[in-house]
Amino acid sequence: MSASRFGLAPADRVALFVGRLDYPKNEHWLFDVDDAARRVGLDLKLLIVGEGPHEAAHRQRIAAERRGQRMFLFGHQDPRPFYHAADALLLPSIREGFSLVCAEAMACGVPCLRTRTSGCSELIEEGVTGRSVPIDHNTFVAAAVDFLGDIDALRRMGVAARRRIVERFTFDRQ
Repeated sequence: MSASRFGLAPADRVALFVGRLDYPKNEHWLFDVDDAARRVGLDLKLLIVGEGPHEAAHRQRIAAERRGQRMFLFGHQDPRPFYHAADALLLPSIREGFSLVCAEAMACGVPCLRTRTSGCSELIEEGVTGRSVPIDHNTFVAAAVDFLGDIDALRRMGVAARRRIVERFTFDRQ
Protein backbone atom coordinates (compact mmCIF):
# COMPACT_ATOMS: atom_id res chain seq x y z
CA MET A 1 0.00 0.00 0.00
CA SER A 2 1.37 3.43 -0.92
CA ALA A 3 -0.90 5.46 1.33
CA SER A 4 1.99 7.67 2.47
CA ARG A 5 2.19 9.01 -1.10
CA PHE A 6 -1.09 10.80 -0.41
CA GLY A 7 -0.17 11.98 3.09
CA LEU A 8 -2.12 9.22 4.79
CA ALA A 9 -1.05 7.56 8.03
CA PRO A 10 -0.54 3.78 8.13
CA ALA A 11 -3.44 3.46 10.59
CA ASP A 12 -5.90 5.30 8.34
CA ARG A 13 -8.68 3.24 6.77
CA VAL A 14 -8.79 4.28 3.14
CA ALA A 15 -11.86 3.99 0.93
CA LEU A 16 -11.72 4.85 -2.75
CA PHE A 17 -14.22 5.90 -5.37
CA VAL A 18 -13.14 6.03 -9.01
CA GLY A 19 -15.58 7.21 -11.63
CA ARG A 20 -17.44 10.00 -13.29
CA LEU A 21 -18.87 12.52 -10.84
CA ASP A 22 -22.34 12.46 -12.30
CA TYR A 23 -25.59 10.54 -12.40
CA PRO A 24 -25.90 7.48 -12.09
CA LYS A 25 -22.78 7.00 -9.95
CA ASN A 26 -24.24 8.20 -6.61
CA GLU A 27 -20.85 9.45 -5.48
CA HIS A 28 -22.63 11.97 -3.23
CA TRP A 29 -23.47 9.01 -0.94
CA LEU A 30 -19.80 9.11 0.12
CA PHE A 31 -20.52 12.21 2.22
CA ASP A 32 -22.97 10.14 4.25
CA VAL A 33 -20.44 7.30 4.53
CA ASP A 34 -18.02 9.87 5.96
CA ASP A 35 -20.64 11.03 8.49
CA ALA A 36 -21.54 7.48 9.51
CA ALA A 37 -17.88 6.49 9.90
CA ARG A 38 -17.28 9.48 12.18
CA ARG A 39 -20.30 8.56 14.32
CA VAL A 40 -18.85 5.10 15.02
CA GLY A 41 -15.29 6.36 15.50
CA LEU A 42 -13.82 4.89 12.31
CA ASP A 43 -10.83 6.96 11.17
CA LEU A 44 -11.76 6.91 7.50
CA LYS A 45 -10.15 8.73 4.61
CA LEU A 46 -12.10 8.88 1.35
CA LEU A 47 -10.19 9.29 -1.89
CA ILE A 48 -12.33 10.38 -4.84
CA VAL A 49 -10.81 10.10 -8.30
CA GLY A 50 -12.82 11.41 -11.22
CA GLU A 51 -14.31 14.42 -12.86
CA GLY A 52 -17.72 15.47 -14.05
CA PRO A 53 -20.55 17.91 -13.54
CA HIS A 54 -20.69 17.35 -9.76
CA GLU A 55 -16.98 18.01 -9.18
CA ALA A 56 -17.22 21.72 -8.33
CA ALA A 57 -20.14 21.20 -5.96
CA HIS A 58 -18.30 18.37 -4.18
CA ARG A 59 -15.17 20.52 -3.80
CA GLN A 60 -17.26 23.35 -2.35
CA ARG A 61 -19.04 21.02 0.05
CA ILE A 62 -15.78 19.44 1.23
CA ALA A 63 -14.40 22.92 1.96
CA ALA A 64 -17.59 24.39 3.46
CA GLU A 65 -18.11 21.41 5.78
CA ARG A 66 -14.42 21.24 6.70
CA ARG A 67 -14.01 17.68 5.44
CA GLY A 68 -10.63 18.41 3.83
CA GLN A 69 -8.75 16.19 6.29
CA ARG A 70 -11.00 13.21 5.53
CA MET A 71 -12.23 13.56 1.96
CA PHE A 72 -9.86 14.17 -0.94
CA LEU A 73 -11.04 14.88 -4.48
CA PHE A 74 -8.26 14.39 -7.01
CA GLY A 75 -10.03 15.00 -10.32
CA HIS A 76 -9.19 12.89 -13.34
CA GLN A 77 -6.04 10.83 -12.65
CA ASP A 78 -4.48 7.49 -13.44
CA PRO A 79 -6.26 5.38 -10.79
CA ARG A 80 -3.52 2.79 -10.29
CA PRO A 81 -1.66 4.56 -7.46
CA PHE A 82 -4.98 5.12 -5.72
CA TYR A 83 -5.91 1.45 -5.95
CA HIS A 84 -2.63 0.62 -4.23
CA ALA A 85 -3.36 3.13 -1.46
CA ALA A 86 -6.90 1.87 -0.79
CA ASP A 87 -8.26 -0.69 1.63
CA ALA A 88 -11.56 -0.89 -0.27
CA LEU A 89 -13.39 0.45 -3.30
CA LEU A 90 -16.89 1.86 -2.85
CA LEU A 91 -19.17 1.83 -5.89
CA PRO A 92 -22.71 3.08 -5.09
CA SER A 93 -24.02 3.33 -8.67
CA ILE A 94 -27.69 3.18 -9.58
CA ARG A 95 -26.74 1.68 -12.93
CA GLU A 96 -23.53 -0.14 -13.80
CA GLY A 97 -22.65 -2.98 -16.12
CA PHE A 98 -19.50 -4.98 -15.81
CA SER A 99 -17.49 -2.48 -13.79
CA LEU A 100 -14.01 -2.03 -15.18
CA VAL A 101 -13.15 0.08 -12.12
CA CYS A 102 -14.21 -2.77 -9.84
CA ALA A 103 -12.17 -5.28 -11.86
CA GLU A 104 -9.12 -3.00 -11.85
CA ALA A 105 -9.33 -2.50 -8.09
CA MET A 106 -9.72 -6.24 -7.53
CA ALA A 107 -6.72 -6.92 -9.78
CA CYS A 108 -4.74 -4.68 -7.40
CA GLY A 109 -5.96 -6.65 -4.37
CA VAL A 110 -8.68 -4.20 -3.33
CA PRO A 111 -12.06 -5.64 -2.31
CA CYS A 112 -15.19 -3.85 -3.47
CA LEU A 113 -18.48 -2.87 -1.96
CA ARG A 114 -20.92 -2.15 -4.74
CA THR A 115 -24.59 -1.93 -5.39
CA ARG A 116 -26.28 -4.89 -7.06
CA THR A 117 -26.39 -3.67 -10.59
CA SER A 118 -25.99 -5.79 -13.69
CA GLY A 119 -22.54 -7.31 -13.90
CA CYS A 120 -22.13 -7.42 -10.15
CA SER A 121 -22.26 -11.20 -9.80
CA GLU A 122 -19.52 -11.63 -12.42
CA LEU A 123 -17.05 -9.97 -10.07
CA ILE A 124 -18.29 -10.12 -6.50
CA GLU A 125 -18.31 -13.39 -4.62
CA GLU A 126 -20.20 -12.36 -1.50
CA GLY A 127 -17.98 -12.04 1.54
CA VAL A 128 -15.05 -13.51 -0.38
CA THR A 129 -13.98 -10.87 -2.93
CA GLY A 130 -16.20 -8.09 -1.64
CA ARG A 131 -19.84 -7.39 -0.96
CA SER A 132 -22.86 -6.14 -2.81
CA VAL A 133 -25.99 -4.51 -1.49
CA PRO A 134 -29.34 -3.44 -2.95
CA ILE A 135 -29.46 -0.04 -4.62
CA ASP A 136 -30.58 1.82 -1.52
CA HIS A 137 -28.86 4.80 0.09
CA ASN A 138 -29.25 3.83 3.75
CA THR A 139 -28.34 0.21 3.10
CA PHE A 140 -25.21 1.21 1.20
CA VAL A 141 -24.05 3.69 3.86
CA ALA A 142 -24.52 1.19 6.70
CA ALA A 143 -22.86 -1.59 4.70
CA ALA A 144 -19.90 0.67 3.85
CA VAL A 145 -19.16 1.38 7.50
CA ASP A 146 -19.53 -2.30 8.37
CA PHE A 147 -17.38 -3.35 5.38
CA LEU A 148 -14.64 -0.87 6.24
CA GLY A 149 -14.68 -1.72 9.93
CA ASP A 150 -12.78 -5.02 9.71
CA ILE A 151 -9.32 -4.54 8.22
CA ASP A 152 -8.46 -8.24 8.50
CA ALA A 153 -11.53 -9.18 6.45
CA LEU A 154 -10.67 -6.51 3.88
CA ARG A 155 -7.17 -7.93 3.52
CA ARG A 156 -8.49 -11.48 3.08
CA MET A 157 -11.03 -10.32 0.53
CA GLY A 158 -8.36 -8.32 -1.29
CA VAL A 159 -6.22 -11.44 -1.75
CA ALA A 160 -9.24 -13.40 -2.98
CA ALA A 161 -10.31 -10.53 -5.26
CA ARG A 162 -6.94 -10.44 -6.99
CA ARG A 163 -6.96 -14.21 -7.38
CA ARG A 164 -10.46 -14.14 -8.92
CA ILE A 165 -9.43 -11.58 -11.54
CA VAL A 166 -6.17 -13.35 -12.38
CA GLU A 167 -7.91 -16.73 -12.74
CA ARG A 168 -11.12 -15.70 -14.51
CA PHE A 169 -10.49 -12.59 -16.54
CA THR A 170 -7.48 -13.31 -18.68
CA PHE A 171 -7.06 -11.68 -22.07
CA ASP A 172 -7.60 -15.04 -23.81
CA ARG A 173 -10.84 -15.70 -21.92
CA GLN A 174 -12.27 -12.29 -22.59
